[in-house]
Amino acid sequence: MDKDTVVNEILCVMADQNSEYGWINLATIGGPLKAAGISPKEMGFFSLRSFLTEFSKQIELKTEVPPEKSVRVHYARVKEGFTNVSSDDEKEYKKTCAPKGQSLRPKILDLEEWAFMGNLNTVLANLKKKALPERWYYEKEDCNHPNPILRSYLRYTFVKLYIDGQIEPNLNGVVDSKSNFAAFNTGIVNTLFDPIYAFFKKNKSNNFPQEWHFDGFCTAGEKGLGKLLLNNFSDLPKRAKFYNDFSDITYDTNLGEPHCDWNHIILENVDRFPQSWLQDVLPPGFSFNFQNTSQMNREDKEDYFASLSEAIKEYPPAHTYIKVMLESSLKLALKRVEWNFRTAIPMYFPTRNIISLLLPLSLALDGTAKVDMALVVEKTPKNNYIGHTILPLEWAYSNARLITKPDSDWLNAEVIESINIMDDDC
Repeated sequence: MDKDTVVNEILCVMADQNSEYGWINLATIGGPLKAAGISPKEMGFFSLRSFLTEFSKQIELKTEVPPEKSVRVHYARVKEGFTNVSSDDEKEYKKTCAPKGQSLRPKILDLEEWAFMGNLNTVLANLKKKALPERWYYEKEDCNHPNPILRSYLRYTFVKLYIDGQIEPNLNGVVDSKSNFAAFNTGIVNTLFDPIYAFFKKNKSNNFPQEWHFDGFCTAGEKGLGKLLLNNFSDLPKRAKFYNDFSDITYDTNLGEPHCDWNHIILENVDRFPQSWLQDVLPPGFSFNFQNTSQMNREDKEDYFASLSEAIKEYPPAHTYIKVMLESSLKLALKRVEWNFRTAIPMYFPTRNIISLLLPLSLALDGTAKVDMALVVEKTPKNNYIGHTILPLEWAYSNARLITKPDSDWLNAEVIESINIMDDDC
């Protein structure tokens, strides 16, 4: 989804809200934006408020502490006489808005919204058992949240297939009422490299709202579901296709360095920097206690990092130092790409439906040092690269795994710590 479409989606969602003097509580639009396929977190922002600052031409923000509350409330409204980036005037904007309650594009459908899956942990365990052995968790396994990489993989592989109209027999949201079966290619293979399919039956129970009921995983032709698959599908479901050309998943160093908005990257992503490193560059007098943020609620955490961002912005030595270190780290990353083109790892942004590349950033500026984060870069139609944001390695790996298991000397699940940073559910 390009920026023009994104801003139209945002403005359409805001137009559907009833508000006093046009001011809309951000807590009321987070859900509708997600339904429209817009996730600030997956676009590289730690809050909905920070995401909306990208659209200052169309939207203004304010923060208040209502008398009856002790916490800050964030508001947004469409500016009077705004100029829409994709339209010449407000009339054109209203023309492009979908009818109230609808999105400009089909809603991204969640797997568990489409089908009743039962206990998802059990489903994932069964898929893992059937698949070619692979590590589906990060450095430490969490028994309460097992296989987080596989969970994300299955969910967003389904999203990609749905966007491309490949969910069988559910094509573009229209289900063949005569069919009692559905299936999709998980993109995962068994030890013989045969594709593993997720198989579903028409849900005949009134206890569940979903059209389909998950029945199990199978390979084509195997006893039971595998034979049902062949008997009911003339063409077996294809795996998700994320790119069309090899150039989409490689970084062309002949095009030079990516152009990065370091100001945005630093100030909007301070929660993604390593604690031990950031502690040494903080402005004087700012009390840094990152570990305690894991116990904060969303609003307190957002306020904390907003204060930290503001402190860095108001203290040029810290801001400049961080910028210089990132620029130097990027130069080192591009040297690594020159040495080994696999250093640049392709990833898929589910809610934007695009391919980007990940470059390693090591703030120690040592080729053998641990990589701290990943820079997300994207090639423009004019063959320039843009650096959009930085991602923690956990997110980077999860998004990269949608395309293929990273064959990388820097992005490995075994050494990635699972983290607890800002999310976007406002």
